[in-house]
Amino acid sequence: VALTRVLAKELAPSIRVNAIAPGMVDTQMAGRRYRNADGTQSDAQRAAMLAEMKERSPLGIPGEPRDIAQAVVYLASDASRYTTGQVLHPNGGTIVNG
Repeated sequence: VALTRVLAKELAPSIRVNAIAPGMVDTQMAGRRYRNADGTQSDAQRAAMLAEMKERSPLGIPGEPRDIAQAVVYLASDASRYTTGQVLHPNGGTIVNG
């Protein structure tokens, strides 16, 4: 967060500097939580993880890679031309639930 803010101040107005701090998303990295010892996927463990993600989110949905990608697209687009020094938290509101 501090680096984002410092760089935003130092590089403005030429470059906008922002960061993304994603919440839990169902990716290969998260897949380690539901892999069996032999490397196969445990459908039951994956379902349990997705249910936990839904429960923790006030939106009631698990995060998907596209949710993070859309935050990146926003920051890379002119829609964010007045945004710098910010950290976006695409996390389904899980931070609100603690």
